[in-house]
Amino acid sequence: MWNELIGTFERPSLSNKLQSLTRLLDIKMELSSSVDCYFKQLQELTKRLAALDAPVEPDLQVALLLRGLPSQYDSRRVAFVAKGNVSLSELREALRTEECRLSAVEHPVQLF
Repeated sequence: MWNELIGTFERPSLSNKLQSLTRLLDIKMELSSSVDCYFKQLQELTKRLAALDAPVEPDLQVALLLRGLPSQYDSRRVAFVAKGNVSLSELREALRTEECRLSAVEHPVQLF
């Protein structure tokens, strides 16, 4: 029975591909979400699409990630677009750094 369910819902049908592609194109980082959660969402969708014989190129993944960032990350988005070729790992590390910086600005530590 389990295999039957997997076969029904995981088969590489056009409907499954379109649904996953739509979710991928609509991906956005919520303000309350972390960079790691955002990347995890993208990775889950790209793995699903790869299993459905519709792999997503890394350059497209980077473009979609940049497109879905909230406005607080606009300066990073502009810098990466101007830079050109960026790897997923490079983007992730830069966004983590920016996330820490934004957090420190929003919640400054008071020493006294």
